Amino acid sequence: MSSFVISKIEYIKAAGLMYGIEESNKYHHNWFLRNAYDNFVMCYEANEKSVAEQYGEDYTINTFEYKETFEFYRRKGRHLIAKGYRNELKKMMKQFFDSSLYQIENDEMRMKCCAWYWTCMNKFDKFEIDDDVSCWGRINIDNL
Repeated sequence: MSSFVISKIEYIKAAGLMYGIEESNKYHHNWFLRNAYDNFVMCYEANEKSVAEQYGEDYTINTFEYKETFEFYRRKGRHLIAKGYRNELKKMMKQFFDSSLYQIENDEMRMKCCAWYWTCMNKFDKFEIDDDVSCWGRINIDNL
């Protein structure tokens, strides 16, 4: 399979969008917010390393942080969710994740990115927690 490195700035755009999407939820997940940027950087680095490994080349990790880009896309993610574009964002991000995973042939690195992307995809299924939660850690299908 032929692979290429997706630009780091594209991973940072994805990080910003996902941060904004999660931030827009009434009950956002703080762990996700604290780790979104770093996990997308990890996936960029996996892409870079895997392609170099595949072709037997040296690689150079782009260390530029693109913080302004991240902030712009964070705000854009919040705005697009507020405007009702959740499904469109979900489709776009799924396509980006699929593209990224296709570029990473190293199984270990691909599985780490896949786990992160699965966590991101779950952010599109909007469930607001009720104040009256009757199931914390228990499965009960008796009323179904």
